[in-house]
Amino acid sequence: MSEDATAKFTKPGEGFPPGFEYRWTDNASGKTTRVSAPEYVDNVVTWIDAQMGSFFCNTHARTHAPCLGDGADTAAAAAPGLTAANATADDPRIFPVSEADPFPADFHSHYAKDMFKRLFRILAIIYSSHADKIKALDAAAHLNTVFKHFLFFCIAFNMLEDQEMKALKPLCDRFIDEYKTSA
Repeated sequence: MSEDATAKFTKPGEGFPPGFEYRWTDNASGKTTRVSAPEYVDNVVTWIDAQMGSFFCNTHARTHAPCLGDGADTAAAAAPGLTAANATADDPRIFPVSEADPFPADFHSHYAKDMFKRLFRILAIIYSSHADKIKALDAAAHLNTVFKHFLFFCIAFNMLEDQEMKALKPLCDRFIDEYKTSA
């Protein structure tokens, strides 16, 4: 699917849900860029990989994302200020190692919500651009299950704004109704 999407959606703005275009904003520079859907997905995966540090470095196939131990963590550790651009899962200021230590006050709003928003957008891209391929692979039920659990988590922990869910409104509405009746 990845190779098909990369070949099919080559121009900025292509491959997104109808009526939507997700632009990439680099947290470090604040610069916003028009990208294609495959570029957006690659940017999200790379960005989350960098945010999570060594959690993904050992299993993630991409080689262009910085991993702890390659010097990327040295700059973050030496920095006096902590930002989403330089924090990793190995940083106890962001991901406490003891249950007694609290998460930072802005963890939910500054770190987690951004990750979940971007992951939701990947799911919206998959549903809008690859539904036929998913059905042909007989994997629609699996994708729906993943999405349902993801959305239930997002609802329970207030990870998504209503405006983000508009890209998959009918599906979101169905699962939100199910969530409300199960609660």
